[in-house]
Amino acid sequence: MNPIALVRRFLTLGALGVVSLVGLKSWLDKERAEMRLEYYRELAEYHAAASLSGCIRRDSVIDLAMTQGWQVREAGGICDVAGALRVIPDAATPWRRGAPGFLIAFDGDGCQMPLPPECPFD
Repeated sequence: MNPIALVRRFLTLGALGVVSLVGLKSWLDKERAEMRLEYYRELAEYHAAASLSGCIRRDSVIDLAMTQGWQVREAGGICDVAGALRVIPDAATPWRRGAPGFLIAFDGDGCQMPLPPECPFD
């Protein structure tokens, strides 16, 4: 056998192996990201259902955020709700790195309510 042909085959097989590994890693990263996104959606739905099942008062939200060491700011004039707070965690959330916190809306009775779908989150 020709030694040059052997080296060429070896390099070709090595290159194919590297390309296969890169493709496999990309596929696994995509699958992992989709699983993580699905988990966060389920978690958000659970917390939304749990928190909106009763009347959670504005003071309770502020107290809970303060015990966590988070910042609480007024967010007025948002989407025609009676009142809103921006709660800013001490660390960025995994799904929105560096996000300016969470908007929490309150109705006229002072109870937490879901944000309208057309409401901007930033």
